[in-house]
Amino acid sequence: MGVAGPQSNELWYALQALHEAAGKPSPLALARHVPVSKTTLYDWLGRKAIPDEASEPAALRLVRVLEEKAADRGASYSALSRGEWHRLLSEARAEQPRGGRNRTRSGPRRADGPVTLPAPAPAGFGGRDEEVRDLMDWLNPAKDSSPPGPGQAAATAYTVAGMGGVGKTALVLRAAHTAQERGWFTGGILFADVRGYSPDGETDAGALAGRFLTDLGLRPQDVPATAEERCDAWREALHDLARQKRPLLVVLDNVRTGGLVAPLLPPAPHKVVITSRRTLSDRGARSIRLAPLDTSEAIALLHRGLTAGGTRDERVTTQPDDARRLAELCGHLPLALMITAHVLRDESGRTLADQADELADTRTRLDALEYEDVDEQGRPLEVRAAFELSYRHLKAEQARAFRLLAAAPGPDLHTAAATALVGRAHTRRLLARLHSAHLVQLSAGDRWSMHDLVRLFADEHGLGCAEEDARDAAVTRLLDHYLTSARAAVTQVAPRTVVDRSGLFRDRGAALDWLDAEHPNLVAAALSPAAGPHPAGAVLPLVLAPYLNHRRHFDDAVAVARSAAETCRGRGDVRGESSALNNLGLALWETRRFQEAITAHRRQRDLAEKNGTAHDRATALNNLGLAFTGAQRYQAAANVLYEAHALFTATGDDHAAARARNNRGTALQQLGRIAEAVTAHTEAARTFAVHDDRQLMGSALANLAAALRSAGRHEDAVALHRQDLAICRELGNRHGEGQGQLGLGLTLLSAGALTGAGKAFAAAAAIFRETGDRRREAEAWGNLGLARSAGPEPDGQALETAAALFRETGDLDDERRALLHRARLGQSADEQKQD
Repeated sequence: MGVAGPQSNELWYALQALHEAAGKPSPLALARHVPVSKTTLYDWLGRKAIPDEASEPAALRLVRVLEEKAADRGASYSALSRGEWHRLLSEARAEQPRGGRNRTRSGPRRADGPVTLPAPAPAGFGGRDEEVRDLMDWLNPAKDSSPPGPGQAAATAYTVAGMGGVGKTALVLRAAHTAQERGWFTGGILFADVRGYSPDGETDAGALAGRFLTDLGLRPQDVPATAEERCDAWREALHDLARQKRPLLVVLDNVRTGGLVAPLLPPAPHKVVITSRRTLSDRGARSIRLAPLDTSEAIALLHRGLTAGGTRDERVTTQPDDARRLAELCGHLPLALMITAHVLRDESGRTLADQADELADTRTRLDALEYEDVDEQGRPLEVRAAFELSYRHLKAEQARAFRLLAAAPGPDLHTAAATALVGRAHTRRLLARLHSAHLVQLSAGDRWSMHDLVRLFADEHGLGCAEEDARDAAVTRLLDHYLTSARAAVTQVAPRTVVDRSGLFRDRGAALDWLDAEHPNLVAAALSPAAGPHPAGAVLPLVLAPYLNHRRHFDDAVAVARSAAETCRGRGDVRGESSALNNLGLALWETRRFQEAITAHRRQRDLAEKNGTAHDRATALNNLGLAFTGAQRYQAAANVLYEAHALFTATGDDHAAARARNNRGTALQQLGRIAEAVTAHTEAARTFAVHDDRQLMGSALANLAAALRSAGRHEDAVALHRQDLAICRELGNRHGEGQGQLGLGLTLLSAGALTGAGKAFAAAAAIFRETGDRRREAEAWGNLGLARSAGPEPDGQALETAAALFRETGDLDDERRALLHRARLGQSADEQKQD
């Protein structure tokens, strides 16, 4: 048996890791590819023998075979170069005694020096594969063989930074214990909690140096008296260990001030790992920022917490959806997940759904994330307490900014919005300090956000300091910023609006980019309770309507319009309520909620009749006619649209009259009054052309094409479809282009041009998928299926796709029709086979 010295252990560990990555193939299976016996392979893989110099080619062949198998499995494995394998083999051979194979203990050797590591948490660590791999690679002495580049020094410090409760200590202890088991640090492994966030203050370098000296065997009475002398003695001890080729690992946990521990940082070959809630100046260190777990890792950690110590608990596996919800409510934060596991272990009959319901209440969520116990390092199992340690070390202005950020509606804030909220010219500098403390997150585009649980914690403090922070005034400034900026942006985006002279956006593209980035925040602001008394409560939804319609965010359009209508009704603002109902009904029409749209527009009409003008009443009737058409109440639609056209004409608004006439033409088509429809759409198109309204002109041409198709005038209809498509492309109206392709396909299908129809339907389906209109995408697929079924090579796949999409959108009648067509297609194919 080979001697299990440090170099032999390193070789065996590398070979074992590669063997595991390859799926642990048996020596018998490997012997088919490697020119040695299965017994020899068993000895090499089983830590019983070191390949001699003559066997090195066979050993390298084994490595190559295992690497190929690992690659075939897609295993994540940090490969060594051939030179590194040669070095490992040579150094392991040199370690073996001459004159025979002495029997010594096999397996990893513990560190020769002192080890003061706390025990790892029994279930408090999981996932983090990439972070563990990176830290282990850095700790691995075999990875130190490559010299640093010119002018560089080898990094001997590694920092792990992250928010409280994210699992920094658990990660580092996992790596340190593994390094101990592998015998990497024969000088010892020393651990110290620096207590950087303790109320008693951070432990100074002198005290830590004295403690480490006693850990290394110095008698307490021999430890120098002054901090400077202790640090000098510590450096001398490190020098002695290096001279003996006995590397030491130091773990400094909970460091707040990098400069305070700087005198303790060891030179090579020793290493130090530091954890902190702040991003420390690098001092030549390698560093990572630890984020919360991903969903699968969080669920797995919850399961490990429930089953720790061999406890049988199947709640995570039998209630997967509730486990996922719990993980999300815990913010994927390891501390929150382990607290939840402790609570659930005490109540083995409690369902995960019940626990999730308790956490769902944001007012008491932090209360529910407490457990009357401490972790392995003696820290309380409380999420609130973990955050409090970071919060209490903020300066006054930083703490105020932290509290105010929680008052902002929406998921994040751009620096400009945060500056409006905080009301300080140096707001970005304050945010950067909070980011360094891992209390806020910074993402691309200079956007700042908070972890959900941190936000709840900040809001608790914010509500308690609302008067001191002038919280209401801060939110008012933020709403002012959103309203002013949104109004300037939308005037660049929406057609037929006043020119934006604010200078906030250089062009339409910049305005759209801003609206897209701020969209969730603008909607949240419009719906927030703070917007109620602010102009944003009524005006912001009206300002946003053109943008939300342009981007087809109709669910948001419904929500903000409904909120605005209620706000205006409460204020007695009849005109504002009427405008909100106008937008609400149109958004409901787009989401095919036609009966609700009818209700909204009837209320709009009633308000106009009591308090509005003739033009207001005409607008309500025009919208009501659209809703009637959507609900397939075509005669009612034709009647109210006729009245709307007459009222608009009487008020002298020929553009609005053309809109009503165009809409009435659609209802007339469904009533079979094609000639009247052709006239209506033709006149509407002429009026829109006079007003240079390209978008509505394209709409009128598309409607006219549909009427001509019904009249059998396919050639004329196709020409009009192509004009409409050209206008849509000119305006960048992708959804309108999709509708144009759908209409063109219907006309070509009616004319028997199956190939052209199929191409148009396929183009329409792709555009609707791109723009997120699943209902019309289903319609395009269904028509594509019909076109293909009428051809020489019928294909039912398009009909099956249409049926699935109709089912997804809740259009069950259309789903049944698509499936019926598919069944008939299959039946026809079977009959042809029989013939």
